[in-house]
Amino acid sequence: MGDDKHWLKPEQVEAMRAAARDGRHALRDDAIVTLLYDTGLRRGELSRVDHAMLDLEDGLLRLPTSIQKGYPNDSEPPPVTFQLDRDGSLRTVATLKEYLDARVDDAPALVSSQKAGRMTGKGINDVVQRAARRAGVRPYCFSGRGGPKMSLPTHSATASRGGCCALRMGTLCTTSEIDSATRRSSRPSASTTTSRQSEMHV
Repeated sequence: MGDDKHWLKPEQVEAMRAAARDGRHALRDDAIVTLLYDTGLRRGELSRVDHAMLDLEDGLLRLPTSIQKGYPNDSEPPPVTFQLDRDGSLRTVATLKEYLDARVDDAPALVSSQKAGRMTGKGINDVVQRAARRAGVRPYCFSGRGGPKMSLPTHSATASRGGCCALRMGTLCTTSEIDSATRRSSRPSASTTTSRQSEMHV
């Protein structure tokens, strides 16, 4: 369990965001990296998020049970509401507005694809890896520094403490104020608003 756990510092995530904006789909890719880091969505969840689930006026993302990964005990997770960029440091709402204002398609998916109308989890994974390569990001781990390549499996990861974002089994995760096991065991109830949970589910 130890050697597969990696960390990225906040400045490395910012470097990935800057690198994302140098690409062909600059606004989209920056929005992907930012939203994943801010909310902890899994890549498969983000691929299924619709524009209608986003409330930019109030800075909220509402995730219904239907697109969440189920618990290991086969129980269904409750709907969850994410408060976007609670401390104002990530510019999540402004980043999403810029991306959506520039879109020319009317696909319901929040992250659209020219070919299919909705980007897949693999496509989202590719965006993160590309940004990491361009930024020269090498995650920290117990044995030193890893390479820039990051794969993002569907399974969730645990969060680290202390101002870094954690990467476990290749999944980029946020740091934050929650306990490392919180998101793995249960998500907030429908009435709970949360921010930067455990994963930057890229």
